[in-house]
Amino acid sequence: MDLTLLLDSSHQEMIIGIAQNKTLLASLRIEAWQRQSEWMMPKIVALLTQTSATLKDVKQIFVGAGPGSYTGTRIALTIAKVLALMNHVEVSLISSLHMLADGEKPTLVVMDARADRSYVGVYKGSKVIVSDTVWTNQQVLHYIQQHQDMIVRGYHPKLALPLTIQDPFAMFLMLGLSQKKILQLSDIKPYYVKEQS
Repeated sequence: MDLTLLLDSSHQEMIIGIAQNKTLLASLRIEAWQRQSEWMMPKIVALLTQTSATLKDVKQIFVGAGPGSYTGTRIALTIAKVLALMNHVEVSLISSLHMLADGEKPTLVVMDARADRSYVGVYKGSKVIVSDTVWTNQQVLHYIQQHQDMIVRGYHPKLALPLTIQDPFAMFLMLGLSQKKILQLSDIKPYYVKEQS
C-alpha cells in the first residue's frame, strides 16, 4: 500500500491526513496548541491503524512548513525528516497558510504572528497573489477594506474578523502533488518570512 501522509502543526489545530491515489482515507483536525509534540506521533499511528496500514506504507509526506508557531512548525517537520531518513520517504513542503485557502475564490489567509503582526498570504486556488509575508495588523485591516469581496480565513484572536478555517485536506493534497520533492534532508526546514516595510 503506497500512502501519502499530510502533516501540519504550525498553528492551533494539529492536522493529520492519510491519502492514497489522491483520495483522503482518514483525517484528523484537533485543537492541540502546545500539545503537538506529545500528540502528533500517536495520532499518526492511530490513523494508520484505522486504515490497516503502518509507517512502512507511507511513501510520501506533504508537510506544512509554516509560517506559524516557531516551535509548533518544527514538530511536523521533524517527524517528516525522521521518516524520510528511516524509510526513504519523499517529502514536499507546503505553505501552512496556502493550504487554508479556498480552492477557487480569492482568499486572504491570516495568522497571529504576535506583537501586533500577522502572517499573511493571498491566494486564488493554487495561484499565489501575495506570497507569505508578515504585515502589521493595521496593514491586514487596510487590505481587507480595499478587497471586501475577498474570503478571509485563519486564526487571529486580536483581529475582530469573522475568521474561519475550511476543511484543508483537498487544498493540502493539491498543493502537495504540485510541489517538488525535497532531495536533501537539510532542506526540510521551516519557511521564514520577513515583515514588509
